[in-house]
Amino acid sequence: MLSAFRRVVWLRFPLILLPGLLAAQQPVEVETFLTRYCYDCHGEKKSKGDLTLHDLGRELASGDETAIWRLVEEQLEFGDMPPEEAKQPDLGEKEAFLRWLRAGLQEATRQGKGRALLPEFGNEVDHDLLFGPGPGPVLPGPPRLWRLRQDFYHDLMNRAGDGVKGLSAPMAGRGKPGIRDYAALFTIDEATIDMLYRNAETVVEKQLSQNGSRFKHLARLLEPVPSAEQVGAAIQQQFELVLQRPATDEELNRFREFWKKIAAKGNPGVAARALLVAILMQPEVYYREETGDGPVDHLGRRRLSPEEIARSLSYALGNHYDSGLFRAAAEGRLDGAAGVAEAVRAVLASPKYEPRRTMDFFREYFGYEAALEVFKDEPANGNYRPRLMVSDLEALIAWILEKDGEVFRELLTTNRIFVNWSYHEKERKGMKREKAGTLYDYGQVYGFPPDWEWTDQQPLVSPGPRRGVLMHPAWLAAFSGNFDTDPVKRGKWIRFQLLGGTVPDVPIGVDARIPEHPDLTLRDRLASATSAPECWRCHRKMDPLGLPFEQFDHYSVMRRFEKGRKVDTSGAITRTGVVGLDGPVSDPFVMIDRLARSEHVEQVFVRHVFRFFLGRNETTGDAATLQQAHRAYRESGGSFRELVVALLSSDSFLYRQVTPPPKQ
Repeated sequence: MLSAFRRVVWLRFPLILLPGLLAAQQPVEVETFLTRYCYDCHGEKKSKGDLTLHDLGRELASGDETAIWRLVEEQLEFGDMPPEEAKQPDLGEKEAFLRWLRAGLQEATRQGKGRALLPEFGNEVDHDLLFGPGPGPVLPGPPRLWRLRQDFYHDLMNRAGDGVKGLSAPMAGRGKPGIRDYAALFTIDEATIDMLYRNAETVVEKQLSQNGSRFKHLARLLEPVPSAEQVGAAIQQQFELVLQRPATDEELNRFREFWKKIAAKGNPGVAARALLVAILMQPEVYYREETGDGPVDHLGRRRLSPEEIARSLSYALGNHYDSGLFRAAAEGRLDGAAGVAEAVRAVLASPKYEPRRTMDFFREYFGYEAALEVFKDEPANGNYRPRLMVSDLEALIAWILEKDGEVFRELLTTNRIFVNWSYHEKERKGMKREKAGTLYDYGQVYGFPPDWEWTDQQPLVSPGPRRGVLMHPAWLAAFSGNFDTDPVKRGKWIRFQLLGGTVPDVPIGVDARIPEHPDLTLRDRLASATSAPECWRCHRKMDPLGLPFEQFDHYSVMRRFEKGRKVDTSGAITRTGVVGLDGPVSDPFVMIDRLARSEHVEQVFVRHVFRFFLGRNETTGDAATLQQAHRAYRESGGSFRELVVALLSSDSFLYRQVTPPPKQ
């Protein structure tokens, strides 16, 4: 809900006018405000907390120092600064300063510079500006080249090379948690080009070694004197195999001339290989192009061509080019948003559709696959099975997606579970009770008794008080350490992924380890390590959100006691400014229930879905798209499928901003 102050800002400064607002001179009140209330502690003579403000640039849209200015905004908004004992600004002064500050930060975000392009900084866009009234027209991202992700590139080469083996992986993604495939993250460097070239050579060798009819036009290049028609047919076949389109006349002539120059030296085999490799090395093979086609509209936007839309939809929904989408493009069925929406629905409803991309989103969003990388000693009385936990959670997510109703709420609150679902029956029964009666038999991680018999009638109702993804053993293990739980990681995830907040990285040189003590609970040890003001400034955003999950030990088993004391599961949701969301919680169940019922949290989820499928952070120019997508989700009864349809048929997906929008 917008605060009264922010409503005034929206009424006085509509979204389309904010860029012009920044062109005006900095108000005199800004420097007066900083001098009067900030410089005594953060000025030229004193830099409390190693923070100075007097030397910061006032051009916030430059993006160079936005992180510090965002910290200033947060400290002022929640009344942390100036400190209680210092002189306080009156309401008018504070609102005038924040108005200037937020307008500048918004422009920095709109321009998409520097860190604003990276996934971990997506939440720096003010949520109220995205979901507030009067969003204005969609002002999408600029034209771009988006490097193919590895899965898509591998499938492309596999199809061209008829299941070729031994290819390297030149398109590896980033190792950081969260969304891994952003258009702004990757470029093609010299080392990558070398791997692409070697892969192209391997594919061509496989193509030319086949005797079947699939590559018959390519094989004819090996004849002593191929005709011009045979060379042209080979070029067309390679284009169709790799790019799902015929070569243009210009491309056909260019590659035919290229072949002639090499063939003139008398070796048809060398000429054939050079020609086919050259086609595989076109930028279109390893870059997704989104530049648009046709006239620029009155907002400075250009629509993607139907073929670009078919490629982009294929990329968004799967790991290969979808021939049905290309047919739709050729038949004019992608010329309007309604046609695009119907095409997306057709893909998602097809019995041939494999929802790998949808599962990729949930893997990256929830981060539960990290459980596979958290190594733990085997428990004294049983076993620890992270791979089974992850497989069980994915079965649960797939089941919820198949029902496709109130998906997000179900993911957070369901009391259903799958147990040992990935193994065939013999292996399932073999895993059922490795050590009868021990605490960590696999079924017991969910709360089943030692004599529980495995059944294929799943999902099951959880036997213990366990709800949704955040209380699933896989997620709990992913956000734990080798020997302890990790409430800091868990709280940071909730702050970023559910509340739409930000938490800075640990400063360089800070020892973030929690001290060991044989008699203290982890809660007590964490409190002793983070009580200093410079630590608590960030930990207050995370620890109260993560500590309720101390209900479970670091093997993800529910517990009542730690170090001989009853486990304290209290915590709090704080610093969101959302009515009905902030407040203390007694345990993880209360917290999850409140989060799941929050419209704000649901909107933050929509923002993350936007980032995954559009490959970039949202800006204030995408406000109308986000609101429409959330509306489609709600009106469809919480259908994830309809949420994806709304995003992929939106102006944010279909258009690119080629010139600045007109000032009004």
